[in-house]
Amino acid sequence: MPKSPAQLNREIVEALRAEPQASSNDVTAELLHDASNGPGERSQRVARATPAKNVDSTPTLAAALANLRSRHDRTMGYISKPLAYSHAMPSQKQAHSNLIRLIKGGYVRIREVKGPPPNGSTARRDSPYGNERYYELYLTDES
Repeated sequence: MPKSPAQLNREIVEALRAEPQASSNDVTAELLHDASNGPGERSQRVARATPAKNVDSTPTLAAALANLRSRHDRTMGYISKPLAYSHAMPSQKQAHSNLIRLIKGGYVRIREVKGPPPNGSTARRDSPYGNERYYELYLTDES
């Protein structure tokens, strides 16, 4: 019997929480859980996305990873459900799904950075009045 999207999402979040974290401020599992619970098309897309596997043999995932690797600004503001609503998330459905798949597959992680977001960054655009923290996407092979 196939698992429901909610069951799959729960298993992914539990697996990410169980992994030893490279840094104490890794918030990937919490943000995935937060973004997948709620109404709206973007939250549902986060919940339905399956983890990425074999990125090298999937051209769209390889392109999404290369695109993220070439971005100089990988910040997201400290807002509610940033994986669904941040300006850092692509507006196109397929691109957004691919980025979420990379996050769920463990190729991309999210860390919380203490301090105000840099001027001119996406995090500043998400939270124009600033905060004491923001989020940053990072590739696991770049840690």
